[in-house]
Amino acid sequence: MKRVKSKRFGFLLAVVMLLGVIPGTAFAAGEEAVEINETNFPDAAFRTFVQTLPGAEDGRFSTEELEKIYEINATKQGITNLTGIEHFSSLRNLYVEKNQLTTLDVSRNTELQKLECQNNALTNLDLSSNTNLRSLAVDGNQLTTLDVSASPELSSLYCGANQLTTLDVSNNPALKMLLVQHNHLVALDLSANTALEENSFMIGFNSLSIPDGTPIAQLPNFEAEKVLEVRGGSFEGGKVNFDDKEITYTYDGGNGHRINFTLVNTTEQYSVTVKGGKATVNGVEKTKIAANTVVTLTANPAPAGKEFAGWEVTEGNIVLKDPKAASTTFEMPAKAVAVKATYKESIHVHAAAKVDGQAPSCTQDGWKDYYKCDCGKFFEDKAATKEITDLAVWKTGVGKVEKTGHDWDAPTYQWSADHKTCTATRVCKNDKSHNQKAVSATVTSKVITAPTCTAKGTESHAATFKEKWAAAQTITVEIAPKAHSFSTVWKNNAQEHWHECSCGAKGDVAAHSWKWVVDKDATATAAGSKHEECTVCGYKKAAVEIAATGAAPSEQKPQPAQPVQQAPQNPAIPQTGDTSNVALWIVLLIVAAAGLVGVIVYRKKQMK
Repeated sequence: MKRVKSKRFGFLLAVVMLLGVIPGTAFAAGEEAVEINETNFPDAAFRTFVQTLPGAEDGRFSTEELEKIYEINATKQGITNLTGIEHFSSLRNLYVEKNQLTTLDVSRNTELQKLECQNNALTNLDLSSNTNLRSLAVDGNQLTTLDVSASPELSSLYCGANQLTTLDVSNNPALKMLLVQHNHLVALDLSANTALEENSFMIGFNSLSIPDGTPIAQLPNFEAEKVLEVRGGSFEGGKVNFDDKEITYTYDGGNGHRINFTLVNTTEQYSVTVKGGKATVNGVEKTKIAANTVVTLTANPAPAGKEFAGWEVTEGNIVLKDPKAASTTFEMPAKAVAVKATYKESIHVHAAAKVDGQAPSCTQDGWKDYYKCDCGKFFEDKAATKEITDLAVWKTGVGKVEKTGHDWDAPTYQWSADHKTCTATRVCKNDKSHNQKAVSATVTSKVITAPTCTAKGTESHAATFKEKWAAAQTITVEIAPKAHSFSTVWKNNAQEHWHECSCGAKGDVAAHSWKWVVDKDATATAAGSKHEECTVCGYKKAAVEIAATGAAPSEQKPQPAQPVQQAPQNPAIPQTGDTSNVALWIVLLIVAAAGLVGVIVYRKKQMK
């Protein structure tokens, strides 16, 4: 029975030794990998390309292998679906131009700095997660919108040959290169792009097709006041008015950039020829007009001694609302129209109607009331005896009413927060939009009461102005108390120590940090003494006695042995769970097995 127990004990010991040398990580779960299969990379062309990347030799990517891939160049690979690109979370540069992509999701590639996906068939591209993007090339796609506001570091943007009607680059101050030609933009604001150089952008060949009369409010981001030049039409009356097939205009893009845009008329138009007058639509003169449009004909003023006789239609077979009226209307047919104004001899009796003059303002002259006859002539009097031959000249000459000049309110004054400047403002009573400002020429400051560490002080500031209408101003303000000035010498009591200001305030207050100091060592026959002393300020407590040892040195009892400290572990000896030296583990495993065999042999000899 004893031999059986010994044998079991030896076997158990060997098993324990074997378990002790097996690396702990041998039982750890394997790392999850991304398999290169149809599930993770459904596009066969992209899957084939991915298999050429570093780490793909075993048909899968570990997390570590994916994190080491910073660039992918899959240009002209015939890829239609880039699903799987999200696994490459460390990707910095992605080149997928000249494929057949209709969608592209890079929302999980947040480290992306350069993206080139031009010449695909993308209709949408979400870049809201790509805050590190520096360079973007999306030209040659079908994008109708492009939002780059989440990429403030973007310095290069190529988005030509798309379907864009708007582009907002106000949140891209680092932009240096911009190509947005062959889109449908009608306006572009570059005022925030101060890094953009004159020869580093191309915005031409942007045209938008719209019908004649389109409201300006329907043009995306268009501001009529920024139009510098216009050819082929106008933007009067809050509408787009085509003279012919196209309107080209120069637009103020900000920072001195002049940008050309084109509007294309989609409405079929027909010519209108008016001899002796003009044709207008909504007050805008036209020579070509769309069918079913109401056209107004206005005859020129009759020659001297003649009066308007009526309209003669020479082409188009139109019906005039009132052929005898100098101003009449008709509906444009789907063909060309020609009319002419006719005149006859007349003896005219003027019937003058009053026209109110213009009241003068602070800065603008006005003019007097005058009278106008239905014959088109102007007069100074109702009886029409003093004709005004040139109304514009009369308004600035005989009929002028001098401007009133400003009537200023009393000035108001505003000091800056630091009291270094004072601003005077006065407003005109006649027109509140007229105001003048004056900034103090000099400000003199003087301390009245110096501040201490316990009380505020006061100081005065006196401002004078060059402008005579602004009076000198004086203001008295408080000065914040000074900071405490603590002595470097410690003060203390039995509980704590501190630095003290001349005003009595305490700073750096802290409890004492005690240590024992032996004043006199004890002997076998005589007591000694010691005291506690602060290590910071030197404060000392009263000394206390150290009792005599009570024995001669030769009679002193031996001191108990100090516990032996365990020697530090030898780093050369492998520890349980250490997998850093596989060869050493194998040797130890062999030694343990040999030990097990030795134990079994020994036990067998004992049994004999």
